[in-house]
Amino acid sequence: MPVPEIAARLVIPTGKNKGSHPSLASVYRALAIEGEAAP
Repeated sequence: MPVPEIAARLVIPTGKNKGSHPSLASVYRALAIEGEAAP
C-alpha cells in the first residue's frame, strides 16, 4: 500500500491535531521505527 494512501486513512485521535491526518514524514518515520524492531 502506498504511504500517501496510508496517511490518508489514518486520523490523529488526540492532541492539537485531533481529527487530522498525519504528515507523510510522520508515517515514514513510524514505518522506519517499526522496521528496526522487526527481527
